[in-house]
Amino acid sequence: MNNKKDNINPNLQVLVSNQLIGPEGVTVGFAFRSKAADPQDSGWNFWSGEETEEYVNDPDNFTRYPLRHFLELDESLLEILDAEIGTTWERDEDTDGWIEAGEED
Repeated sequence: MNNKKDNINPNLQVLVSNQLIGPEGVTVGFAFRSKAADPQDSGWNFWSGEETEEYVNDPDNFTRYPLRHFLELDESLLEILDAEIGTTWERDEDTDGWIEAGEED
């Protein structure tokens, strides 16, 4: 069965990710999509949601990872994958799904 995750080109869909996410295995808790910087950039930024301002202001704390890596670890990211540029998402602690930041229940 072919699914959305299988159709992601690992060479073209790259995201900027907080270093806390990948190697340490921290769950993505905050995501936002910006305009892609180049043809290999998906525009997605995945953070834990616990970063301090000091941490965020240090560019050495960020790197690029293949998007498929995160989809393998967390298929719930497929829920927001096609979201518009400029959207921001937070993980819902009750459902473990995604809600658009700023949305009210």
